Amino acid sequence: MASRAEIDGEGRYTGNVAFYAYGPFKVDAMIDLAAERGIDLAASWAYSDSYTDLPMLEAVGHPVAVNPDRPLAKAARERGFEVRTFVRPVRLRDRLPAHTGQATGVVAGVAALSVGAGLWWRSARRLSSLAASSPPGRPGRRAWPG
Repeated sequence: MASRAEIDGEGRYTGNVAFYAYGPFKVDAMIDLAAERGIDLAASWAYSDSYTDLPMLEAVGHPVAVNPDRPLAKAARERGFEVRTFVRPVRLRDRLPAHTGQATGVVAGVAALSVGAGLWWRSARRLSSLAASSPPGRPGRRAWPG
């Protein structure tokens, strides 16, 4: 269940909210949807972390408070809801296989070679430029106008 934006007859957003999924309004929408689709709310699960969703949790047979805020944690204890607490958020990198560092080493090596080649090329151009502008018999010294 989620809030829905109001759309006009031409399919444009009006800036208004057509349905605000909050507290008891969310439960009303759940009941309507369950009746429409033949869903048994007593056999359904709901999950929330906020006390504002207490009516939704009370409307299902299997309410679960997940990392609940303080008011929801208290209500969940009082009502005997299942409470799940995750102390460390799951990050995408935790789900990916660990790398061996081999690819990182290859990338670092290529980057170092590229930088080295660029510096060599730049210094070679600078030296040839200096040599071209040096007075005869004094290589590497720039001729200053004047």
